Amino acid sequence: MRRLTLPALLAALLTLSACGTEPEPKPENAPRGPEALTYTTGDNVYINDMFALRIEKPDGWFSQSAEDMIAMQQQGSALFSDDDNIRQLLKASLESTLPLFGFFEVPPGTPGKLNPNILATAENIRHAPGISSGCDYLYHARVALRQMSINYDVEDECHSRTVNGTELNFFHASAMFGSQQIQQRYLALVRDQHALVFVQSFFDEESEALVDEVLATLHIQDAAE
Repeated sequence: MRRLTLPALLAALLTLSACGTEPEPKPENAPRGPEALTYTTGDNVYINDMFALRIEKPDGWFSQSAEDMIAMQQQGSALFSDDDNIRQLLKASLESTLPLFGFFEVPPGTPGKLNPNILATAENIRHAPGISSGCDYLYHARVALRQMSINYDVEDECHSRTVNGTELNFFHASAMFGSQQIQQRYLALVRDQHALVFVQSFFDEESEALVDEVLATLHIQDAAE
């Protein structure tokens, strides 16, 4: 079960140094069927048809493309143990994960600027029938964080919060990167055969408020609706 949760963790850990390109907006009148990849029509609203998800990017923030999110996850594999079994589990996990969105206050890699951000991925959990809730999934996230070469302070308790009618489970974690402490909040819910995972990264109360404002725009339509 350790193969779960790794891609979201990898992406979140590389948000301070990654470079990226913004996705191209789709014309409003362009014909399209249900989309697995998240798209925008250029109005700061990002939509994923597959998971009935929509969220708003703040004006002036940077949106990372799906291709760059995948590349960032792959680069992050160096942060895990050199154990071959873990490497193979990571490869399998990456193959079953779909990036949803990545929003940054400034373009990743901007010199001299701390960069609050929020990332989201969807992982196929059809081979893990024991995972039926966000807390079940986040249990494995805590295990994965504690296997990393970075010394993470990981909260044991799983909390819940409701965002626009959708219940999300979450826990907090923190780590020192050089002289800077990074705070993170890992949130998850299970929808059909996927776990939707959201990771907020921030540094103080002001940057925490920024990423919370973004999360407050998240709408996920219930599968029964």
